[in-house]
Amino acid sequence: MSNVIFAPFIGEFGWELIRWQAYCRKKILEYDNVICFCQKGHEYLYQDFAKEIISVKVDGGIIDCWGRSGKYNIEYDFSIFNKNDVEIIKPCAKICNGNIKQKFIKFGNITKTNSSYDIIFHARADKRTIRYGDRNWPIEKWNNLSDLLKKYKIASIGTKNDAHCVKGTEDLRNLPMKELCDTLTMAKLCVGPSSGPMHLASLCGCRHIVWTLAGDKFASPNGRESSKNRYLNTWNPLNTSCEIITENNWQPPVELIYQYILRNI
Repeated sequence: MSNVIFAPFIGEFGWELIRWQAYCRKKILEYDNVICFCQKGHEYLYQDFAKEIISVKVDGGIIDCWGRSGKYNIEYDFSIFNKNDVEIIKPCAKICNGNIKQKFIKFGNITKTNSSYDIIFHARADKRTIRYGDRNWPIEKWNNLSDLLKKYKIASIGTKNDAHCVKGTEDLRNLPMKELCDTLTMAKLCVGPSSGPMHLASLCGCRHIVWTLAGDKFASPNGRESSKNRYLNTWNPLNTSCEIITENNWQPPVELIYQYILRNI
């Protein structure tokens, strides 16, 4: 029997969604026994294919990317495997930025236990660095937008450490991953600046409106690409409907977002 152990992805959530979990799902076809390590709370992303899932506590909060920094503890007895019959695969730039084969699935289901919302807000309040802080939309703008949308049922998602609960919305921050995916699946629209939860909305088949920096260029297997191209094409494997706003970069006016929402709701 051949065994594979996927090491935990310790990095940005969007990268785990688009360049790691689907790679693992495709890669399992080469093995008989699959064990996945993952960050605590991310187990749902791997449960459809892993025989065993072991959650890992991350010390120090969110890490920038690809597990290049940060601390985590792996408590597992690897000695139960014959060292000649087990492969340990770790996230790395070669995988995350390379030409890799992946298998994506749609996350989330329509359920009777979860409420259905018209609009989901991800009001990011990332405190990591000045660079990331500049990408946050001020809470005042979120509250003003909510005031314009009072006839809609709206919820706020994200983590309580890194996202606001917008005035007039239901607080769904820190929702377990499966419930979050179900909520996104049943929502009509998800709205927010570029972030991991917006990529999750895409993998849940939820129409989304995203704003980002017009001139952003990122590494990709085929050279540098824009964030807009990612959301519309290369990081949109399910072809989920998406609108990208690059006017005013990270700080579009409230009225512009409001008009986009009216056009898509």
